[in-house]
Amino acid sequence: MIKSFAVPNSESPGYSSTYRHPDYKDGTFNGKFADVTTLYEVFKAQVKNHPKENFLGARAYNPETNTFGGYEWLTTTDVDEMIDDYGSGLDQLFAKHAPDMNEETGQQPLGIFSNNRPEWILTELTAFRSNRYSVGISDKAGAKSAEFYISCSELEVLVCSMDKIPRLLERIEHTPKLKVIISMDKLDCSKPTLFTRAFNTETIEELKSKAASLNIVLTDIDQVIQMGRAKPTEPMLPKPSTYCTLSFSSGSTGTQKEAKGVYGMLSRFAYKSKLNRVSSGGGFKHALWDWLIFGKISQLFGDRLRLVITSAIGLNPDLQNFFRVALSCNVIQGYGQTETIGVCFIQKTDDIFTGNIGVPSPGFDIRLRSIPDMGYVATDPQCPRGELMIRSRGILSGYYKAPEKTAEAMDGEWLATGDIARLNPDGTLRIIDRMGNVIRTALGIYVELEPLEMIYGTHRLVDSMLIHGTLLAFDLVAIVVPNREAFVPWAQRIVGNNNTELAELCKDKRVADAMTGELRALGSRAKAPSKAVIGAVHLEPQAFGQIDREFLTLSSKLRRFKIVQHYEAVINDLSQKMGNDIDLQMKTSGSS
Repeated sequence: MIKSFAVPNSESPGYSSTYRHPDYKDGTFNGKFADVTTLYEVFKAQVKNHPKENFLGARAYNPETNTFGGYEWLTTTDVDEMIDDYGSGLDQLFAKHAPDMNEETGQQPLGIFSNNRPEWILTELTAFRSNRYSVGISDKAGAKSAEFYISCSELEVLVCSMDKIPRLLERIEHTPKLKVIISMDKLDCSKPTLFTRAFNTETIEELKSKAASLNIVLTDIDQVIQMGRAKPTEPMLPKPSTYCTLSFSSGSTGTQKEAKGVYGMLSRFAYKSKLNRVSSGGGFKHALWDWLIFGKISQLFGDRLRLVITSAIGLNPDLQNFFRVALSCNVIQGYGQTETIGVCFIQKTDDIFTGNIGVPSPGFDIRLRSIPDMGYVATDPQCPRGELMIRSRGILSGYYKAPEKTAEAMDGEWLATGDIARLNPDGTLRIIDRMGNVIRTALGIYVELEPLEMIYGTHRLVDSMLIHGTLLAFDLVAIVVPNREAFVPWAQRIVGNNNTELAELCKDKRVADAMTGELRALGSRAKAPSKAVIGAVHLEPQAFGQIDREFLTLSSKLRRFKIVQHYEAVINDLSQKMGNDIDLQMKTSGSS
C-alpha cells in the first residue's frame, strides 16, 4: 500500500513530522506542471494538450416527453472560443453597469446560482479569464440563504438558471446591489431545458418588463456571447495571488430504511456473503447475489458505475462497505473541506480497506498538532494523533470579512482543520474525532451541539443534558439528567408502578425510549435541524457536578471532553446499536 512520506527533521515540539505524497517528496510537482499556477492555466493547458477532447456535455431535453436524450458535447477548443466571446461580453456589461471593484478583494465578483450544469463551469472559467472571482450559490440554497450570499458578497452581476429569476425579482429589495441577471437558459425559449418548462413567450416578456421596472438588466448567456463576439476585449488573466472563488458551505441528510420478513433475511445473508468476497479481494461482482438483489440497485445508477469517491470526511467503514456491496464497484474515501478547495487526501483506486482517507494529495503538506487536553499526542512514535494541519498553495487565503476567524483558523501558514486524525502504521490517515463543540455523524454532517442542547434542554423533563455523536451512527445520543419533580411521576406511569425510585426508572429501557420520543417531538416542534435527530437517550439520575466536580467549569458550564470521556462506553454502545442499522438500508433499496 502507498505510504505517506515523512519529511526528515520536520518534527517540532507539539507537532508531528510533516507528511507528503510519496511521489512528490520535495513538495513540488517535479516540473510536470511548473507553468500552471492558476485554475485558468489548468484549463488552457487542457486546451493545448487535448484540443479536440470532449470537455463539457449535457443531455438534450425533450419537453414533449419530459425525457432526456444523449449527451451533446463541447470540446476544449469550443469552450475556449466561447470563453473569449463570453468574457468580452461580460467586460462590456461590467464596464457599463457594475464598474466598481470590491473594496475587500480589489476585484469584481461574478455570482453563479444553479444546479450542476455546463454553464456553471463555462461561467466560472469566463470569470477567471477577466481576473474576476466566482461566488457559487448552491441550487439547494433556500431563498433567504441565497439572498444572504448575494448581499454578503456584494454581487452586482449574477448568472443563474431561469427558474431562479422570478424569485430574485420579487425580492430584489433583499439584494440591493444586484444590477445584472444573466440567464443560463435562452430567454427566447428557442432551446427548452428542464428549467424553462414553466415559462413561455408571454411569461418571459413579463419577466423582462418586471426587470426593467426595477432597473435590472436581464439578458442571457447567448446574448452576452454575441455582444462579446461583436466587440472583443483583451483578457485580464489572474495571478496566483488574486482571488479565485468565494465559497459558502452547505449540508444535507437523509432517512434510513430499518426491510422485513424473508426478503430482509435473504438480503442480510447476501450482504454478508458478498462482503466477504469484496474484503478478501475477490472483486465487487457476485453472479448470484447481484442477479437476485444488488443488480436492482446498480440499475438505478445506469449499471455503469466503475468507481465512487466520497471526499468530504472519513466515511463510516460499515457505510463504505455497504455501498461497495450494493453498487458492485469500489467506493474509496477522500478528505477535503471548503477551506482546502477540494480533496487533499484520497485512497488509491484499488484500495479495498476501510477506516482510512489515504495519503496527502500532491501539493499538500500535512502534520498533526498535539491536543493535550483531549489526550492526543502528535509526537507519539507508535500512534501519532492530533489536530490535522494542512499547508498548500491551494488552500483558502482567508474568511471573507472575518479577519479574526481567519487568524483563529491559521497557525502561521498551516490551516487548522478542527479534525482529529491518527497516522496509521501503513502511512495512511484516519479521522477519529472532532475538536470543540462540533461533531460529525456517520453521514458526514457537521452538527453544532450547544444550540441543540439549548433547544432540547427546555423540555420540562430535563434538568441538564449533553448531546454527542460518533461516526458509528447517523443520529445523536443524549445524556440526560432528569428533572426529578416532573420526571418521576411521568416515568412511574410508563412502568406502571408509583413506588419505583428515580435510579431504577433511569435504568428502564421503556422510560429511555419514551424520553427519546419526547425529545424528538420537541425537536420537530422547535424545527431543530433535520440532521440533528436524537436517536438514543441515556438517563443519569445524578447531576453532572455530583458525579465529578471536574465535569463543570468554574462558571458551571459543562466540560464536554471530560463528560464524553466518562460516558464513552455508553455513547459508543448506543451509537453502535443505531449504527448496526446502516447495513439494513440496502434491503429497501434493493426492493424499491
